[in-house]
Amino acid sequence: MTSITSIECRRLQLPFNQPYVTGAGTLKTTQCVIVRVHTSDGLVGIGEACPYPTKFQDETPGTVMSVLEEILAPSLIGQNPLHVNDINRIMDAIIPGNPQAKAAIDVACWDILGKKLGAPIYQLLGGPLRTSLDLLWPMGDQTPAEDTKEVTEKVEEGFKTFMYKMGFYKDIDMEIERIATARKVFGKELVIVPDANQGFTKDEAIQLLRGLEPLQSKGPLFVEQPVSKERPQDMVSLQRQTSIPLSIDESLVTVKDALHFAQQQGCGVFSVKVVKNGGISKAKEICGVAKLYGIPCLFNSMLETGVAQAAALHLAAVTPTLYPSGHCFMSTLRLKDVTTFASSLIRKDNASGLLKVHLPTGPGLGISLDEEALEMHTVDRRVITDDKKAWNGKLE
Repeated sequence: MTSITSIECRRLQLPFNQPYVTGAGTLKTTQCVIVRVHTSDGLVGIGEACPYPTKFQDETPGTVMSVLEEILAPSLIGQNPLHVNDINRIMDAIIPGNPQAKAAIDVACWDILGKKLGAPIYQLLGGPLRTSLDLLWPMGDQTPAEDTKEVTEKVEEGFKTFMYKMGFYKDIDMEIERIATARKVFGKELVIVPDANQGFTKDEAIQLLRGLEPLQSKGPLFVEQPVSKERPQDMVSLQRQTSIPLSIDESLVTVKDALHFAQQQGCGVFSVKVVKNGGISKAKEICGVAKLYGIPCLFNSMLETGVAQAAALHLAAVTPTLYPSGHCFMSTLRLKDVTTFASSLIRKDNASGLLKVHLPTGPGLGISLDEEALEMHTVDRRVITDDKKAWNGKLE
């Protein structure tokens, strides 16, 4: 029987190519945790956690490392990684929450399963519905003139979907002007996604939506997470007051969250992130709710490496209800990555001129790590090799 023999956890610090301004603050670096699960038959699966270093979730890179080292990894030594459902059952039984830490293990086990069977993960999920996706480009909270300059450059590179981060400066009129300027300069061709990252109060969000509603007829538009995740009733209320689809991101962590908003008709788009949602297994459950209720999914990203990006790509390939836009598979283009994701999978389509991400053909995730870059950016490394510290529910 294949069994887990050791689990290696590396905490990385990666610089951005340029500062990134969001409704939650300005970022110059990101931290993530890369996990390698080693098995008795020599296979190694890779996974990733990338908790956002703000009010996005309760986890941090430090808590992920601790939960993996002290609780999850010791309890999984000796278990069969091919039994991904059972691995998730064990993790949920020994500690609640912590979806990022669990996502890293879940993805690594899917990677092992694919390598064991010699097939890409998307084949194990039922086969792809598409072989490539357009890309979305995110922009920091900035002025209309700065937007125009950046969009012009990125359109030339092959992007047509743009996420406008907003909420940092609390200037609603300027935020509306940013979107109006984009429509005036670039017309209907762009898909525009204003994203506040919980940056507005309910009243501010209403003001924003009222200002954006006249722009709906000028091109595709939806607004992501305008208000706090701590007040889900505000999101539901906002969606009932506007014709603009609202996307839930910070508010969408578990399948219970998905069911709540779907049943309340409290959103128009699901923002799916494999690492935020607990891994491929649990994110797939959320996509199942989306299919049942006819809600399109935007495949979004944290500030992550190609490991998490690849995991999301496999799930996006098999998800029936995708929003007709670019999706967030550009994370590796804006930071110093440690994988082959961008170099092997992202290229411009000659016919359309659009930048696309293509499915990998190799087994498992279908990408590899750059060992030199991995070592260069590692700030902490821990290896768990036995189950002596496994949590048994007793304090000793």
